[in-house]
Amino acid sequence: MKIKLHQILTNLRGESLVMSSNAKVKEKITLGLLLINVILEPHKDKPGFRPLDAYSLAKRFDNQKEVEVTAGEFIQIRELVENNETFLPLVLGQALEMLDKSEK
Repeated sequence: MKIKLHQILTNLRGESLVMSSNAKVKEKITLGLLLINVILEPHKDKPGFRPLDAYSLAKRFDNQKEVEVTAGEFIQIRELVENNETFLPLVLGQALEMLDKSEK
């Protein structure tokens, strides 16, 4: 199953969401960037990827436009996004819609 990681998340007006580490550097938030953060987030009370598996998967996602994942990985990624408590529904809802389109 292929996930298109280069898709850009937007606000409700359709403007790109950005992450800025300082005033000069603004990086558009892509599905790939969000998924890397969700995968690498600690998961004490919820099942997630084992640390080495999470790290390996995040490396596969980094700077890629598209990545092939197994059905098991896809289900686990989708569950991590769906059960995430760090990011806002604006971000997670878009990510879930994008992932659902990957299934087709």
